[in-house]
Amino acid sequence: MAIGKSRTDKLNAEECFMLWFKLGALEKVSRHLAMEGKINLKTNKAFSVTAIQRQAYKWIIENSQEARGYFEQAGLKFSDDNWNIFLIKRALWVYNTSRKRFMDWIDRMNFRRYENAYKHKVAND
Repeated sequence: MAIGKSRTDKLNAEECFMLWFKLGALEKVSRHLAMEGKINLKTNKAFSVTAIQRQAYKWIIENSQEARGYFEQAGLKFSDDNWNIFLIKRALWVYNTSRKRFMDWIDRMNFRRYENAYKHKVAND
């Protein structure tokens, strides 16, 4: 049970990523947040693994260079193209309910050149 519930309905994307990186498993992140009293107000329970993962991915795709450093620190090396495709796949998941938000992200990242990595999931303009 949570000690001194600081109940929140929002997860901090950076905190989710950093805890996942530190603890190594999303389930551990969920338990850790619950122990800190950070719970889902709608369910009055610990945040789901899926919610934590979505927020962590959101931080990765919005802070790609910093995130890449953490992956490299963990021994995971990517070529630039492979890293960008990795980001696109995470963005497809994060923005799965909004084609416009996904395409806005693609444009911000200047990733139209990787259309083959996402065109099967997103209708053409």
